[in-house]
Amino acid sequence: MIKRLSNMDYNQKRERCGQYMEALEEERARFMSSNVNSLFA
Repeated sequence: MIKRLSNMDYNQKRERCGQYMEALEEERARFMSSNVNSLFA
């Protein structure tokens, strides 16, 4: 189960946010590439 942010120390929060940002960036890249491909299909 995911711990609440208020129960985490600073380093844990930073690590969790970093993982979250990486996942968002991957999703964005996938979304952008699929959009570009459909535009020029």
